[in-house]
Amino acid sequence: MKSSIINISILTIFINFSYAVVLNFVINSYSILDDAFNLIVNDFNKYSNETNLGITLRMTYFIDQNSAQGYNDYSQTLSLFGKKKNKYDIFAYDPFYIKIFSPYLVELENYPQLKEYFDLYNTDDNKKLTELNNHRYGLPLFMIISVLQSNKDYLMQYNKEIPKTWDDLIETAEYIMKKEKEKHKNSTLIGYNGLFPNNENTLCSLYQIIYSFRKDKDSDIPDFTSQETYDALEELMKIRETISSDEVYRSNEVFNVVEMTKGNILFSNFYSSLVLPNYSISVLPGKKMGINGSILGGFNIGINKNIEKEKIEASIKVIQYLFTERFQKEVIVKQLGLITALSTLYDDEESCRYINCDMMKEIQFYLRPSSTMKDYEHFSDRVLKYFYKYLDGSITTKELQNKISDINSHYSIQITSLCGLIILGIVIILLCCVFFSSLILFTPKYNKRYFKFMSTDFWVLYLIGSLFILASVMEYYNTPTSKKCAFRHICMEIGDSLVFIPLLFKLAVNFPKINKYSKWIEKNRYIFFTLLFSVQFLLSILIIATKAYKIKEINFYKELKNFYICDYNNTVGKIVSYTQISYNIIIYFIICFLIFLEWNLNETFFDVRHFTVVLIIDGINQILKIVFNNLNINNYILYNLLHIIINFSCVLMNHIYIFFIRVIFMSISSKEDLDNKKMRDIIINNRYSNIKDTTLNRGYISSNAKTDYSSSANNTNSTLSGKFSKDMSESLKTLKVTLINYHYLQTPIP
Repeated sequence: MKSSIINISILTIFINFSYAVVLNFVINSYSILDDAFNLIVNDFNKYSNETNLGITLRMTYFIDQNSAQGYNDYSQTLSLFGKKKNKYDIFAYDPFYIKIFSPYLVELENYPQLKEYFDLYNTDDNKKLTELNNHRYGLPLFMIISVLQSNKDYLMQYNKEIPKTWDDLIETAEYIMKKEKEKHKNSTLIGYNGLFPNNENTLCSLYQIIYSFRKDKDSDIPDFTSQETYDALEELMKIRETISSDEVYRSNEVFNVVEMTKGNILFSNFYSSLVLPNYSISVLPGKKMGINGSILGGFNIGINKNIEKEKIEASIKVIQYLFTERFQKEVIVKQLGLITALSTLYDDEESCRYINCDMMKEIQFYLRPSSTMKDYEHFSDRVLKYFYKYLDGSITTKELQNKISDINSHYSIQITSLCGLIILGIVIILLCCVFFSSLILFTPKYNKRYFKFMSTDFWVLYLIGSLFILASVMEYYNTPTSKKCAFRHICMEIGDSLVFIPLLFKLAVNFPKINKYSKWIEKNRYIFFTLLFSVQFLLSILIIATKAYKIKEINFYKELKNFYICDYNNTVGKIVSYTQISYNIIIYFIICFLIFLEWNLNETFFDVRHFTVVLIIDGINQILKIVFNNLNINNYILYNLLHIIINFSCVLMNHIYIFFIRVIFMSISSKEDLDNKKMRDIIINNRYSNIKDTTLNRGYISSNAKTDYSSSANNTNSTLSGKFSKDMSESLKTLKVTLINYHYLQTPIP
């Protein structure tokens, strides 16, 4: 009977074991915590066996010994997530890497059975450790925080208290070190270690002292360029010079642990996970009483989202056990001496025998911005590089502040800066010019004499084009956004169209040969304008609808000032944008072509020459715009100024030159221009006299070049008109001859 009972018991155990869910527990940990995680896993497995839970935890270690950085080698854990056949279920990970691990972890808020645990661990600090983008990717198993380790033996011997401010720390350390030298010839005692090794711990030490220099308890961490940060850095150097050394500041973690074990460090900035009998743990000092700073870290427990549903459910049961008050108190606090994230235990008398509850109520945490920063690892590497230069004396405190700030700062032209004010001044001057030119346009005396080339309404459209181009300049202030990029582009292209279309209208109407198309355009001026402008308007709507633009970061991985530029967001938007640019370029070339054909027309003889100057500059600007958009310019001021100068030159030539400089030239050089026009006619007549065997015999031109200016002009034009209409089909055998003849016409022919 007894043997049967034994056999049944063995069989039951075998069956339970056979049907147990085995969960692989990956621990991305420091080697110092190996024993702690062993105890945690063993405790759970014991509980599972006692309650027939049917779940077994199996550990896999990745420890800091494999890492050259001095902290977790998360790349090995990520490689586990990336495998198609995933055999790893639960992960213990440093919350510092929550941004990296979150894509692979279960969003625990979707499981109602965990709600009571979220309520238990609902402090702001716990949420910072486990939440990202409003999702919960774990719960904090225990916390590891930076603390002040104070040598109890020396403090008791010299009747000194644990310092609460940095000035108190310097004063106490100086006193004890001086007494030790006088009494015991002890010159090896280190006043303060600093903890600035060649790894991430340097960033921790920097962050916590800067945080401890904030103005008041509720303030956020001071900006890197602030006076508070300056004072904190100066305090660090003061501590080094008085109670520490450069060698100690740069020493690694192993050196610090060894020296603390020997009792050779009076005050040490280290972590709560290191518990030594001759050191007491307290909050790190601050600039003034009541303000301190500590780096918050620890280990979260998360679940792999790419495992079977059965294993996810089993993993949740593991979490439910590990985060009970009993487990946190009996295992995390009492057996391991680690700091629990369960804040209710800070009021538990028994728990407070094992952890410093008063410290936990007083301490003020800062969580490094690894989850909110674009590339924290890059930031950390550069800060470490700059800080070591600072320790070497290669750069000043202000230079260090600026260099650190520059890593993540993005620069742009500000309206209050010298450059910004100069640009604003030019914009205001140009706006005033546009306004006063509009007054000139509506002054009959000037309108009839200098603005006969186009009608008043089309001159107004021309003016509005300049205003649109100026409006695009204002979008170069401050940091660009996708909307600002689109607005900038639209203003520039619509501005160009409003300048080009009225000019194209006049040239089309003035075509050297009178034709039905020119007549239709002249009679339907607004339809003509609307048809051409509507193309640009519809393309602008498409720019907005397709969200054509995004911002692109420049210089982030270079030691230069970062800034944003406009870039294309998608292929459709890029095509629409290029279509807008191409559309204006096509109009531009048509205008250039028509100016060539109408070069010698009497009615617009002077105007086309002035507009030619404008078009040459516009053409250069279009080329420069394309070139600048494809150049790698790493200076934000130069990049923006080059584009702004293009816009300014467009307004200067399209508007200032035409409305002011042209008018001045025409008013002071009318007689000279008349002589030039007379010389033009003589040259034309001489040209055709010399080639009469080839063209005159075909009836193109009758030469009469030796007559006076008036008869020469009339005879030339009448001969061209008469002969051209009679024998055109016979005479114009090539397009080239036709265009050349148009070029030398002085009035349009039927």
